[in-house]
Amino acid sequence: MSKLRKIEKRITELKKEIASKHEDVLNGAIRSGGIVTQGQLDKMVESENRKPKNELDILEGERQFIVDQKEPLWMKIIWNIVAPIIIAVVTTVITNNLLK
Repeated sequence: MSKLRKIEKRITELKKEIASKHEDVLNGAIRSGGIVTQGQLDKMVESENRKPKNELDILEGERQFIVDQKEPLWMKIIWNIVAPIIIAVVTTVITNNLLK
């Protein structure tokens, strides 16, 4: 399995884990029978998900780095230089035609 696939699989697992921890905290608050405010609930969820979210951020950064490396140079040139020039020219032409 490639490194990119491993990272994407782990990202999916972490997202599921974060969602399930949110449900677990909510169910625990309901079972406790006490009154829990939304702010308290958010703090509880945040403290439970701190480590998985940090790992998720790191993995998403690694994934983006790998994807960026795989992108060929000519595509980067087109999207970063040629496309903005074309959009600027088209916008200028349309604006000039509307102002006449």
